[in-house]
Order: sequence, then structure tokens, then C-alpha cells
Amino acid sequence: MNNSISKILILDDEIEITEIISNILDKVGIANDCLNDSSQAIDKITTNSYVAVLSDFSMPGVSGIELLTKVRAKGLEIPFVFLTAHGNVEIVKDALKLGAIDYIQKPFRNEQLVDVVARAMEIGCRQINLHNEVNKEQRERDIKFIQKLRLSANKS
Repeated sequence: MNNSISKILILDDEIEITEIISNILDKVGIANDCLNDSSQAIDKITTNSYVAVLSDFSMPGVSGIELLTKVRAKGLEIPFVFLTAHGNVEIVKDALKLGAIDYIQKPFRNEQLVDVVARAMEIGCRQINLHNEVNKEQRERDIKFIQKLRLSANKS
């Protein structure tokens, strides 16, 4: 059972990997969804409120880097953590330049996975809170503006 309201998306073309990661995260109370088809990832990310994405670099169809690029192009700042079996330094550098917050090399230790995912979730939750605070301030300005409009309309 998950204690977390916040949820992450786990994306890997290998079903076994997503199941292993999901089980590890479930055990510590991190809610998650799994996806094994990267072509569906953009829709899933834009229609759900994930606080972070854990994605494999190398997948058929849309690669992890391409996915991150598409997500950023939509204006979404969701934290990305990448999984890699290769440890390709150039790919990792590219991902970090695009805004990924970290990467995990396979095979990984459970503690390492939980630590990196928890940090990504913390960053994602802070971004959401900041966004909500900005929205709250905007709503308050809008309400004041509307109240002024109503007052001026009542005076006329």
C-alpha cells in the first residue's frame, strides 16, 4: 500500500525492469505507474500529475532523450531521472544539459534507486508547490481586479 499521494512514472521497454522498480518503490510507499511503450509516454505525462519520471535512455521508438525534449517543449518541468545499462557519458551529459536531474546505472542497488527517486520527487513537489503559489497569487490578483470592476460597475 502506498502512503504517497504523489506519483511517478516508470518508463522502460523491458517489462521485467518496470515490474522490479515498481515493486521496490511500492515497498517504501512510493506510488507509481509503469509504461513499456515510449510512444504513449507524452500523452501519459501530460494527462497525469506525476511529480517525476524515471525513464530508460534507450528504447525503441522514442528514446528517453527525445521524450525529455518533447516534454520540455510542452513547457513541463517535471524532473527526469534516467536509467542506463551503458553508462554512456555523452548521453548522460546531453540529458543533464536538457534538465534531467540524475541517472542510475543498471544494475542498481535498491537504496540508490529509492534515494534518487525520492530526491526527484522532492524537486517535483517543490516545483508544484511553487507553481500553486504563483497560481494562488494570480487568483488573488484576479479576484481583486474583478472586485474593482464590480465596484466601478455598481457606481455607474
